[in-house]
Amino acid sequence: MGDPLKEQLPQVRKEIGLLFQDPDGQLFNPVVFDEIAFALRQLGLSLKEINEKVYEVAKALGITHLLNRLTMRLSYGKKKKVALASILVYNPKILLPDEPVSNLTPKFVEEFKTIIRKLKSEGKSIVIATHDINFVIDLADRIYILHQGYVIAEGKINDLLFDKELLERAELELLIIMRILEKMIEYSILSKDDIHEISLALEAFIEFLINKVCKRMKN
Repeated sequence: MGDPLKEQLPQVRKEIGLLFQDPDGQLFNPVVFDEIAFALRQLGLSLKEINEKVYEVAKALGITHLLNRLTMRLSYGKKKKVALASILVYNPKILLPDEPVSNLTPKFVEEFKTIIRKLKSEGKSIVIATHDINFVIDLADRIYILHQGYVIAEGKINDLLFDKELLERAELELLIIMRILEKMIEYSILSKDDIHEISLALEAFIEFLINKVCKRMKN
């Protein structure tokens, strides 16, 4: 038997970072610097350490110019970055982003992907909750598909994301490439028999790209 959950909470809070889907529900300090520094102050760090860590994470996320801005006057995307900075600043081992790129520009999506890859290379555990399959396809090592509160499938990307029936059951959007293939069948450019071969080729291509990215990150 381990320690009671209530006694574990102080330590657990240091190890886990939860990123809300809506940053307005997460941010509460009037000024950006204070928002990012809040957790460090609760941990009792010195003023020097707080300043160093805040500026370090702000620089990494490209938001040093926002440190003296009013939090609630920022755009939605900038609020997302500040919320992420307020978590990364205390260096949690586990990051739990909830719909991290919803309603964001393609530029921010790519920036977030870069951050996720870097955190993975540092040995962090990241559990992303999302409906955006196209976002996670080149990030996830393993996928769990939920429907009505239950896990209905789990496995590697290649085993699940080309399963049209499974995705429809879970009310998830098909990959862009699968929608294109469906249209090509509709207009008799391809037959249904072609889809299996194309899916296998796409799976191999995606796996090739993932391996290339992983090798480059290690170098």
